[in-house]
Amino acid sequence: MKRTWILTSFGDIRGYRVWCRNPSNTVEIRRPIMQKFLKEIAAFGKLHKCQTKYLGDGFIFIFELKSLKKKEKCFHKVLLALKELTKSMLKIIQSCSWPTPDGFRMRITGGWVDVYSVGNVPEYIGEAPNLARDLLYVAPDVEILIHSSVVKRLNQDQVKTLKITKFNGKKNNRRIEDEKLKELWEMPI
Repeated sequence: MKRTWILTSFGDIRGYRVWCRNPSNTVEIRRPIMQKFLKEIAAFGKLHKCQTKYLGDGFIFIFELKSLKKKEKCFHKVLLALKELTKSMLKIIQSCSWPTPDGFRMRITGGWVDVYSVGNVPEYIGEAPNLARDLLYVAPDVEILIHSSVVKRLNQDQVKTLKITKFNGKKNNRRIEDEKLKELWEMPI
């Protein structure tokens, strides 16, 4: 077991199940969309050398950061890349047959975790991945929410460049405490 700091990104297609259940959206219609979606995820994971886990209509990316010293540039680059990925995912969704899924959302957190190896696959045990997953239920119409654990690693110019603003939404899920909601930021696409 080792301890490391990670940036975690959870993303998923909103309204995917409803879209799949629509009788007009046959497997012949869904397959090319999901192939584009999965191809985009695979390319991103390979390009950015992050751990990638597929979750049906979603994914989790985990970026291990060995040292937090002078990582501002790294955080900024990752957030820019995740923003571009979100734009690409929205284009894929908009290309779906009508009725389309509701959209795409991404939740980004960071923190210290314990890393265990199960075979050759690392497993990350800690609050960051769980919080990112739980944040999918907060303000589903907001494409990108970022926890302050990541935002505070950026300098003011980077926050301005990314147009990150404090999230003013309300609690949408009982699993998220009010204190956690106060630590959320929005990044427009």
